[in-house]
Amino acid sequence: MAPFVWHGSIRSPEIAEQAAYYGDGFFHNNIFWPSDHTRRMVELYRRRFEHYGHGRADQAIVGLGGQVFMRKNSQEAVREFRPYFDKAPVYGGGPSLEDFTRETPLTVGSPQQVIERVLGFRDYAGDYQRQLFLMDHAGLPLKTVLEQLDLLGEEVVPVLRREFAALRGPGVPEGRRMLTGSPPTVVPPSRPRGAADRPLDRHPRRGRQQALTCRAHFHRSSRRGTGTTMSRIVVISGGLGSPSSTRVLGDDILARLRDALALGNDTLEETVVELREFAHPITDAMLTGFPMGELARVVEQVRDADALVVVSPTFSASISGLVKSFFDILEPGTLTGKPVLLAATGGTERHSLMIEFAMRPLFSYLGPSRCAPACSRPPLTSAGRVPRR
Repeated sequence: MAPFVWHGSIRSPEIAEQAAYYGDGFFHNNIFWPSDHTRRMVELYRRRFEHYGHGRADQAIVGLGGQVFMRKNSQEAVREFRPYFDKAPVYGGGPSLEDFTRETPLTVGSPQQVIERVLGFRDYAGDYQRQLFLMDHAGLPLKTVLEQLDLLGEEVVPVLRREFAALRGPGVPEGRRMLTGSPPTVVPPSRPRGAADRPLDRHPRRGRQQALTCRAHFHRSSRRGTGTTMSRIVVISGGLGSPSSTRVLGDDILARLRDALALGNDTLEETVVELREFAHPITDAMLTGFPMGELARVVEQVRDADALVVVSPTFSASISGLVKSFFDILEPGTLTGKPVLLAATGGTERHSLMIEFAMRPLFSYLGPSRCAPACSRPPLTSAGRVPRR
């Protein structure tokens, strides 16, 4: 008999699609990501599993990870684990232990707290078949890891097995399930179009005057299938100065878009994000794998927006590292289907090429429905104007 196959993923929906297509198990890392991310990945797998005819969505085979540290009581566990957490490269220097345990599946406490936390995974993943525990993390010494394994095997696993069996819905597999018979007839799964598949959009005009043309297209591209128009625009400003000419340019574009929408009696919900205020949280998210606090809310605003305006200063003939880092922490597919307007500030007219050769390839890869350059202009340096980018 062939071994059962698992497809493991942290953030790639393509893996969930692949597991569903073949009717195999889907294992989600579930370690460094908030529960909402895990929920979306598992729901995608279950939905596609049923689509390909392998059974009901709740019969799909799911596995989850999770890391724990236990002692007889929570106070002792937190006191002993904190020094390891603070010094571990994967944990230390970012969110606090309290924030990390609140935002991710990391559980530091008593065996009973671990049991309750793991049973709570069902709230966002449904009935699932495999739980993998990470025990030797954060540089724990071997003696401590072996003590953790004893607690896990003696006080946690027996209770979890009993509780999961009692809670499992009718017809849901208890563990691994081997498929028998001929596989159903299905069409090959589609995959998100990457940079190699998606032709770069071209606009016939260049220079500042094309903002009006792009603005009109931006408005038309934002109409939904229901006939409504876009109501939420998020402006991402990568300026580092205060005041910032990059922010001034973003405000100028937003004002023009506001005027254009007003002509059609459309309402507008606008948000301006200055990335320099989130420089440290963005770095933390790059290291830990997920945004937290106010940055997490900004990511949600970008995800829920109908359209984006991205304005970056020009550094070394390219986009600023702060802007690039922000879009690196977004989940794949966040920009799919959104029109994005690109703009930049620079030192000379030659820097206008940065939009075409640095910004456009990046955002074309990220998958917006339209990636249009708005304008590029040098920073304002005359008296009474903003001097810094």
